[in-house]
Amino acid sequence: SRDNTARLWRVKDGSCTAVISGHTGIVSAVAITRVPGSTDLLVATASSDLTIKAWRVTSSKSGNSHDVVNLWTLKAHDKDINALTFASPGLLVSASQDKTAKVWDVTKGTLRQTLSGHKRGVWTVAVEKDMVVTGSADRTIRLWSLSSDQVIRTLEGHGNSVLRVWLTDECRSVISVDSDGLLCIWDARTGEQISSHDEHTDRIWALAASHEGRLVTGDSRGVIKIWRDCTAELAQKELEERAEAIRQEQELANLMRRKDYRQSLLMTIRMKQPARTHSILSAVIYERGFTVAVDLMNNLVATLDGEDLDVLATWTREWNSNFRKSLVANLLVKSIFNN
Repeated sequence: SRDNTARLWRVKDGSCTAVISGHTGIVSAVAITRVPGSTDLLVATASSDLTIKAWRVTSSKSGNSHDVVNLWTLKAHDKDINALTFASPGLLVSASQDKTAKVWDVTKGTLRQTLSGHKRGVWTVAVEKDMVVTGSADRTIRLWSLSSDQVIRTLEGHGNSVLRVWLTDECRSVISVDSDGLLCIWDARTGEQISSHDEHTDRIWALAASHEGRLVTGDSRGVIKIWRDCTAELAQKELEERAEAIRQEQELANLMRRKDYRQSLLMTIRMKQPARTHSILSAVIYERGFTVAVDLMNNLVATLDGEDLDVLATWTREWNSNFRKSLVANLLVKSIFNN
């Protein structure tokens, strides 16, 4: 808060159970985790006074409030600290306007490593297993290895400052949001952008995800959006479309084998295959003659509904501008006008 404190609240009734004070500047970031093997909480706070403080929070004897003990305080960065997050085991990661992210040993209160490479301030950080993800005002996202301090890859695609990042379970995907209101999803293993979604009209300052595949984003206009992961549904749809395409190809092959040209043409038109449609019509002209071809075209045009006829008419105009395809186009034009 701007009053230089952090507060612990009970969700059940909205009551404040502890006030964490000690900073001499605005508290800009908070992270919280549970102390291993205990019901106590470990809280880290960062401030515009450029320090990070670690606190142990225990339940009071009455159970209605919490006792807070400062474990350590250290000068952490040279400029404002924008984000904090705990990493297992016993690590804390901070992100700062000084263009770095730093990894701290929580037990000792000492610096373990500095992740430097961004060209502008680092707004956000996320950690999962051995991977650290940072987002910066330089419009890039960097993936780092905790064990080696090295950049695994850099993700580029945002047009403005990356304000929040989220790393999904198993480090498969990175989710990022920026000051233009854009949400992007990335494949963490390849660095490729999977999708982007431009639904907000202003900078997105809040991003959270659940294990059930839902996202929540909030922007500076006070708009909150809830997103659902449709990856599995889209994959299933793609499989079904692929199976349907194979079935249609087999059916088309059977029709061509039986020389059922009318049904074959109906299928190629509905499958949006202009080259194959032209190829069948050309084959009929040269193998069966003009009379059979014209009868086939007249019958075909009379059978087509409005949408399919519009598709065929569009292809016909394109073929008519190509000398090698103009014969089929001229015959089709006559059939369309005759019908």
